Amino acid sequence: MSWKDLFWASKISRKFITILEEEASLVAKMSEIFARHCASTESTAQSQWVLESNQVEELGNHDRITILGLLNQSFITPFDREDINDLSQIMEDMINYGDITIRELELYHISMNAQIGAMAQQLQLGTVELLEAVKVLLDAPLSAQAHALKAITIQNQMADLYRHAIVGLGDESDIHTLMKMREVYRHIQNTAERLAAAGSLILRITVKQYG
Repeated sequence: MSWKDLFWASKISRKFITILEEEASLVAKMSEIFARHCASTESTAQSQWVLESNQVEELGNHDRITILGLLNQSFITPFDREDINDLSQIMEDMINYGDITIRELELYHISMNAQIGAMAQQLQLGTVELLEAVKVLLDAPLSAQAHALKAITIQNQMADLYRHAIVGLGDESDIHTLMKMREVYRHIQNTAERLAAAGSLILRITVKQYG
């Protein structure tokens, strides 16, 4: 392979990482919007978070399409093609779940509670770890592993919060409110499960790099 081929291969590899990092940044941004929406008490501000989440969701769709286009056009990838596709898909799922959750909070006129606030904070911490893992995925696999493990640990904490929140619904007398809250909790938990899936996938990618 000539030096020109090597340069081109390196450039393509970096392009994949750049787009994956953009996706991870959008995941973190969506969780930040969700946390701020939960902390806000003003309806005007909450409506603004809904608009911002929609914008993030559209950007996420664009990045997903870009990744698919690169995979279809490129023979050279920085790591396994299926792993690239799966990581991109997982992060798009997280963005979509975040957007759905924020829309439901607005649509259902749900009053914030301690459970939602706690889950939002943990999710925000986890998505930051995911972003840091993706940033160093190609250049510092061991560091990426450390961040991925932190994201998985945070998801485990989220699972405990989710279970306590579901148990708390037993005290809710209004069946309509109970169903709405259950739906919101479910989407938050789905996001957290995808966070763990992303962390596990990053661990697999880094192990392959050392294989």
